[in-house]
Amino acid sequence: MRRVISLAAAISVPQMLANGQPFVQRNVIIFLTFAVILVTLVLQGLMLPYVIRGLGLAGISDTNQEEHSARRIMAEAALSHLEQLKSRADSGEDEAYDDLARHYRRRLATLDHEDARAPEAGDPDFYKKFAELSRELLGVERKTAVELRNQRQFGDELPREMEHELDLGELKCQGRRGR
Repeated sequence: MRRVISLAAAISVPQMLANGQPFVQRNVIIFLTFAVILVTLVLQGLMLPYVIRGLGLAGISDTNQEEHSARRIMAEAALSHLEQLKSRADSGEDEAYDDLARHYRRRLATLDHEDARAPEAGDPDFYKKFAELSRELLGVERKTAVELRNQRQFGDELPREMEHELDLGELKCQGRRGR
């Protein structure tokens, strides 16, 4: 708004002076005003991202760091609890505990790239592929559920329950996308 007022003031400078002679510097005033407006708009706008990065302000926001830390602490607590449960469980149930432990280690690997280099953490690319395939398979399940609903092979309540479960699964996968 101030720039418009500056340009309007420069344009309102009279072309003739009070004594009838032309105001020779009027065009220079208008040009300089326009140049200052252009520089302050364009140059500052283009330089702002570089200044922000240079000052180190472009990093992760505090809320993202808090969320990252909270998710990490939650996963570590779940993994610790799982290991305690496994030590008290029957030896025949080891596979279930190991599978869940791998899941939480992969989850930790995606939260922190340093853990991705740890041998027990697993490959973070595997977890990303797992999430991608999960989303694709949920789409196939949803398509099949819609077909079953349209064919009216089951009652009205069952397709609603199945779609609700698929919605929850998709929400869970959407949460993985942001990481």
